[in-house]
Amino acid sequence: MKTRFLLIFVLVACDGEPVSPPDTGIVFDGGSIPDGGSAPIPGADGGAAPLFDAGQAPADCQPVTLFLDTRSWDQQPQEVMAAGAFNGWNGSQTPMTLGDEGVFVTTWNGPPGRYAYKFIVDGRWIRDPHNPRIIDDEEGNANSLLVHDCRPRLESLYMLGKTPSAVGWRLDFFAPGLEALEWSLNRSDLPEAAVVRDGRTQQLNLNLLDGQIHELRAKWGQQQRLIHLSEGLSEDWRDGLLYYAVTDRFRNGEPSNDQPFADVPEITNYQGGDFAGLTQALEEGYFTDLGVGAIWITWPLDNPEEAETSAIVDVDPFQRQCNVNPYDRGLPRQDRRFSGFHGYWPKDFSTLEEHFGTAEELQQFIAAAHARGIRVMFDLTANHVHISGSIYRDHQADGWFNEPARVCGWEADWETEGETCWFTPQLPDLALQRPEVREALLEAVFKLVEETGADGFRVDAVKHLPRSFLRDLRQGVRARFEGGGTGSFLTLGETFSGDAASVASYVGEEGMHGQFDFPLNMALLEAFALGQIGLRQLHERVVGIQNVYGGAPMSPFAGNHDIARFVSLAEGGLCGAWNMGANQAIAWQDPPSSPSTDLPYLRLQQALTYAYFIPGVPLLYYGDEFGMPGAGDPDNRRMMRFGAELNDREARTLGFVQRLGQARRSILSEGPGFQDGWRREWWWDGQTLVFAPTSDSFVVLNRGPSRQIDLTVDPDQLLQPGGTWSRVACGALDCAASTEQLVHRHGSGQAVVLPPESASVWRHRP
Repeated sequence: MKTRFLLIFVLVACDGEPVSPPDTGIVFDGGSIPDGGSAPIPGADGGAAPLFDAGQAPADCQPVTLFLDTRSWDQQPQEVMAAGAFNGWNGSQTPMTLGDEGVFVTTWNGPPGRYAYKFIVDGRWIRDPHNPRIIDDEEGNANSLLVHDCRPRLESLYMLGKTPSAVGWRLDFFAPGLEALEWSLNRSDLPEAAVVRDGRTQQLNLNLLDGQIHELRAKWGQQQRLIHLSEGLSEDWRDGLLYYAVTDRFRNGEPSNDQPFADVPEITNYQGGDFAGLTQALEEGYFTDLGVGAIWITWPLDNPEEAETSAIVDVDPFQRQCNVNPYDRGLPRQDRRFSGFHGYWPKDFSTLEEHFGTAEELQQFIAAAHARGIRVMFDLTANHVHISGSIYRDHQADGWFNEPARVCGWEADWETEGETCWFTPQLPDLALQRPEVREALLEAVFKLVEETGADGFRVDAVKHLPRSFLRDLRQGVRARFEGGGTGSFLTLGETFSGDAASVASYVGEEGMHGQFDFPLNMALLEAFALGQIGLRQLHERVVGIQNVYGGAPMSPFAGNHDIARFVSLAEGGLCGAWNMGANQAIAWQDPPSSPSTDLPYLRLQQALTYAYFIPGVPLLYYGDEFGMPGAGDPDNRRMMRFGAELNDREARTLGFVQRLGQARRSILSEGPGFQDGWRREWWWDGQTLVFAPTSDSFVVLNRGPSRQIDLTVDPDQLLQPGGTWSRVACGALDCAASTEQLVHRHGSGQAVVLPPESASVWRHRP
């Protein structure tokens, strides 16, 4: 049985009947003064310019309240005005006054409709940061969009502050016209005694348990707002570890929803993983043992009910020196059958994939994660839908798709036409450059978050999405999930490129919060999996890459679902780190087994240690915690294994990765986060690297035989002199045969014996 979230897109007048904006001769969607322009000037006689009248509101129409919170600004404004289609873009007609709540406020009433507008702050035109809707005009300007339907707007709900109270915490909200709001905490209705309603404000008195993420919801008719609250947890995702669990491949917790397709091989079929299995792993402490702070799961929407056929290159890559171009029409091919187990073929914007479970099971998984202080990130597939779904069927004639179809790599260039080409003939490319398509998709996406309680998005194929979509996504997240600094909703994008500047170009106030760090991934694989560069060269490259990002929350990683598995690359039986065509051919012809030597696992431990202890939100791809083997897609998405299913080398690797995650969490929980000290190497050459990510820790990587180094602690590094250094995590075959503790000698060197092929983390204690 499929689960559908109800989505309603309708403009409603006071009597409940759909209406259109009245024909008043005004421009409702645009016509703004360009950014940096001037407001309408007074008349020639020095008097005020004529006032603009948008018409009368119906008698029972509720006014609109617009507000602007500037309390966190470095400099407080002297004058704030509102101007838009509702007042003829008159910059002097609608002043905003500083209210008792501490925010600038104005009210307006008029005919229902859609009105573009902006604020003017000391002469500077800005969009409304508290409104999730944006509309472009014909002059290339982006304005805020007011949808006025004569009812109070839930978008006006805004958290003003959080202070200690007798029962725990008092939360103050600006809520004009929303006196009848219904509140719930973690899906339980709040008693009326917990809510104090006072004019335009409401106060909630809540007891929030430490170490948990709480879901506060405000319901107004069919609308609701989700506000994440936490106590005793960092709101910076960089203080945690991100774990990617491909939902279908992680754990089967409810066999009744399995239903694999009859004509599809196991590796591309549904294998039974579901929301219930994820919940079971949470309850067993699997993620907590790894030090996980957030879990990224498959986009949960419905995929096709039938398999797709794809003609996959059928050659031996090694007979071609690994030169396999998947778009070479002259290469022999074989038809392969695929299901949508990966979640990248969504049929519509609202129905859940029945193989993954029900809406209740998804909500239970997220609630179980939140109860353990773990966030949940959805994989967001926004570029396309599947041709068999209702979205394509219902809107093909409406211009919602980039047609005629031109398939990327075959009829269109991936780089120059990537925003409009189709990934495959079965995946119509959404025309997200059109405002109505963006609005429909984003409203559905945000409603899914509000229903489920998710905390972030991994945004697929960012460079194939129009900048206007990324801008509107970020504005919607800011207005709906970050209002008043109440949450830590994160967007991480995927831009598969080795060019750091290209990756960084999609990060910013009108783009992603951060991105997955593909340039770093390539350097990491070249250093540890392939042995093509030394550790000094690695560190120099990574410092340069990080300099490009300017402190954004990027995600370093050793493996993901698009590249071959790390240990198989390190064993040497594949065709290079990012050789997709050749490694995919190997996946079908001769998929690798688990390595028969220790070295691939030790190199994986070194790579993960480096990724964990440089700035960012480190990603752990499911199975990499023990060294799962695999060639290219789909072989890099095998079913997860646990416990007795692991061999001895895998079990040892899992134990180290658990200790590594716990060490990272402990170090960051007691300090201010990674500092610039990680850029200063204490020791480095081709085979050994020592660096200090914080003021009380250092990391040692030895990619070679056992050796002794003369280690001098940077005199400027420690906050406190004296004390000892203890090794808190060690990945090697024989950690006991090396130095385990050092007495600190400020600014002087001492001998440290390093195990061969090892990674270790050290802590300082006064």
